[in-house]
Amino acid sequence: MKKLLALTLSLCLLTALSAPAHADVIWEPYDDDFWEEHKGEMVYHNRGYLANGPDGFVTLYESPEADRPVANVENGAQLYVDHIWPGDGESWGVFSHRTEEVWESAWVRMDQLALVYDHIAFQEDHGDEFREYDGSGDGLTKVFLYSYPGGVFYNFIDEDKGYMPFAEAFTHLYTDEEGLRWTHVGYYMGRRNAWVCIDDPMNEELGVPAPLTAAQVREGIAPIPAGDAAPEPVAGDTATVSVEPESGGGAFPLWAVPAGLVALGCAGTALLVGNRRRGECSQADG
Repeated sequence: MKKLLALTLSLCLLTALSAPAHADVIWEPYDDDFWEEHKGEMVYHNRGYLANGPDGFVTLYESPEADRPVANVENGAQLYVDHIWPGDGESWGVFSHRTEEVWESAWVRMDQLALVYDHIAFQEDHGDEFREYDGSGDGLTKVFLYSYPGGVFYNFIDEDKGYMPFAEAFTHLYTDEEGLRWTHVGYYMGRRNAWVCIDDPMNEELGVPAPLTAAQVREGIAPIPAGDAAPEPVAGDTATVSVEPESGGGAFPLWAVPAGLVALGCAGTALLVGNRRRGECSQADG
């Protein structure tokens, strides 16, 4: 009995320790026949895009081979492409979306999307200006996170609610054109590849109000024009798509679901063990 209780407690502890790591598990479509058939051809991507269809919207499909659309998304909406299927002369991206009932996968043609300028693009453009972190932000306890220096503000982090000092997550420094120093956050409490302005860490107005495309930043191309309201897909396929995550990083982490179930199971097992032990003690006393 003691061994069973010890094992139960150990599983609970391991679950608690491993929960943050689940945030980095690579998402794969569930119950997607096309994915399963072509899984070996998929390229992991995990980058954001803006809808940029020639008619003012992009069309989502159940698979690259599907004839009927499941939804239309107006230009300017942001989609996070998890994997790319190179296809036969036409690349397709897949991402998860929420219908009225469940999370499902959807497919979109990559030539109808515009890449969002992100930390990867920023490093490609300014990586030679990075220098090693020098400890200048070690005293910070509350900070705002940006997608890149001068990018989109998206979250607030309080060290008091974390599990390690901020400084342990800072990797390198960058100084912008205004002379402000920024430090890169490798990983902290589920947030990865973010940036903090160590000279003005609580200023949420140092960037742009909405994501910009790589073409806008690098080439000065005008913003994506919004078309008329996207039409409904073919009659009978009226899935409601929510393609934009909640602002501020407030979306419920999917890894918490299995972690919570395991934790609940642990608690239940511990309770049953305790009841059984009490029953054994009662019988012994009788």
